[in-house]
Amino acid sequence: AIGDALSLFDKLKKEGLKNLTNKKQEKIEMPFVSIIFPNLNGGEKVVQCLNSIKKLDYPKNQYEIIMVDNGSSDGSLEMVEKVFNKYKSLKIIKLPKNIGAPGAYNIGIKEMNKKSKYFFKLDNDIMLDKNSLKELVNFIEKHRSEERRVGKECRSRWSPYH
Repeated sequence: AIGDALSLFDKLKKEGLKNLTNKKQEKIEMPFVSIIFPNLNGGEKVVQCLNSIKKLDYPKNQYEIIMVDNGSSDGSLEMVEKVFNKYKSLKIIKLPKNIGAPGAYNIGIKEMNKKSKYFFKLDNDIMLDKNSLKELVNFIEKHRSEERRVGKECRSRWSPYH
């Protein structure tokens, strides 16, 4: 399995993500994607994460955002509700207590729109590149017959390790 993943990574590196972008992509219906992330006391980071999602170069009617709040007590949930109260793509699921990230992801997956073909798992401190979702979906669609899992390197601006 690791060999398969490395082989797929090498193929991706050789082809280059930029080469996967189709100039006629706007005319092709992109699949619906659910973007799911948990929040626990994310503060301003969660707002920045959501702002980066809003800037995605992906059809706005072809994705939803599901934020599962794990009982935040820092005001981040209220901040998100205030700033994004008119953002129709955002679904907020409020949990009374912290059930952990895996549990929050599972709840988000259960609440996905039925037309979702893929889900994109994030953390609340990730800031996406505007092309990241389009590039991942294009790659998956192009290599769908290979039945592999695909990811893209994500870096946290707040991590001391990057």
